[in-house]
Amino acid sequence: MQKYNFKFKFLFKILFGFIYGVGLVILVRSVIISGFRFQFNADEVFNANTIYLMAKGFKPYVDFYTVYSPLFHWFLTPVFWLYGFNFGAISVARTVMIVLFFVRLSLMFLLVARVFGRRVGYLFIPLYLMSPFVVFAEMQIRPDNFMMLFYTIFLLLLSYERFFLSGVLFALTVLINIKIAPSLVAFGLVFLYFIFQKKRFSRLLVFINGVCLTFLAFFAYFFLKGYAGQMFLHVFLDPFRLNNSIPYPTWLGYFYFTNPTIYGLEGKPMNWIFTWSLPVLAFAGAYHAVRIKGDLLKIILFVSLVFQWVSMLFINSVFIQYYIPLNWLYAVFAAYLINDLLTKINGLVLLQKILMISFMILFILLYKSSVEGNLARAKITSDPIIKEVQESWKMIPEDSPAFPNVIFRRPIYPVLWGSTFSPYMRERYLPAYTSIEKYKILTLVGLNDEYFSYLDLESQQYIQTHYQRDAMNNRIWRRKVK
Repeated sequence: MQKYNFKFKFLFKILFGFIYGVGLVILVRSVIISGFRFQFNADEVFNANTIYLMAKGFKPYVDFYTVYSPLFHWFLTPVFWLYGFNFGAISVARTVMIVLFFVRLSLMFLLVARVFGRRVGYLFIPLYLMSPFVVFAEMQIRPDNFMMLFYTIFLLLLSYERFFLSGVLFALTVLINIKIAPSLVAFGLVFLYFIFQKKRFSRLLVFINGVCLTFLAFFAYFFLKGYAGQMFLHVFLDPFRLNNSIPYPTWLGYFYFTNPTIYGLEGKPMNWIFTWSLPVLAFAGAYHAVRIKGDLLKIILFVSLVFQWVSMLFINSVFIQYYIPLNWLYAVFAAYLINDLLTKINGLVLLQKILMISFMILFILLYKSSVEGNLARAKITSDPIIKEVQESWKMIPEDSPAFPNVIFRRPIYPVLWGSTFSPYMRERYLPAYTSIEKYKILTLVGLNDEYFSYLDLESQQYIQTHYQRDAMNNRIWRRKVK
């Protein structure tokens, strides 16, 4: 009888493993198709244009405005060296980001399996991949996604007590993008508590050495370039000021309302219901994980979840990229909770079976909705965006000056296409009309009403005096013939 039970369990594991593997392949395929084909986001085009400007010798923080360190853009620069500055190269850069996404997913699995067990790790993968926020934003050309790769490596090194290297990765993570700051503050508080509790100060010193050496190298580079002060202002201070100055902020919860661009499907599909449920499952799982056994990494992840979520309440405009540090934590602790519900209900076999069947039905419905949503989202392509930009390129020869800035053309004003034009930027730079007059720009391409309204009054008057709006396209202004 025991031999029969053993064979049955063995065959069941093989069958379940086969179904899991096939299902995961289909899900991953839909994720990749959505990630590659979905239209370029304005932020992606902005980041590609930043690479162009740096390659052409423009200095970030001096010649053009940005709140990002150049680490991410340096990483992607070889792609544009090889393929040129065009939309084909942007597609290749998106492919690189998709590869990095799955590298990060693999590292996350290793971390989750190490901290919570393999079963939780296997549950984490589909839960993470079925989150619409993940598929929508986490393969895009964003520093946020590069940041998460380094953050994951940092946590993995920390789990192996590689304190110097984890210090280096900690510093690189925050230098790439400060949106991860709440999670890093959470780590710092928990780490310091454990260090002082166990009196392991040598580990703290080794960690600090890694952090300090990385920051010193980064700041030394900009000191040698001669604009460390501008870098510090833009990278460490301006992000808060920029977000708080956005005139039409995206309010917290905006992306939780039905949106076929985000969810891929009309109405209230299962993946929309899942998105609403995930934070509840995550916080319940996080509380349970820490209450049962709170080792260092579990507590770090729990406090990170709390801090990262609470920080959203104080952000003026909560864009979808602000969810990137949260998405994986939601999936981790939701997986932990589901695993515990399915495997650790002692003495209640009937209840356990009911839960198992219920979760299987919900999982199948969610899986179907996710795959369908991914494939539907993939039909929203970049063709209209590419066509519009290519029409602009016909009017502005390569390497020619342009205002407002057009992607892969030389800007004459520091506030670039795709960035928020806040009042403090207008005060920081000379009036735009001085540059327009200097370069005698014949055609202003892409000057819409919104951008025009943000310009200083003198520049608005100058443009209205010297330029005539095109009758067929109100985003084009042509210089008046005297």
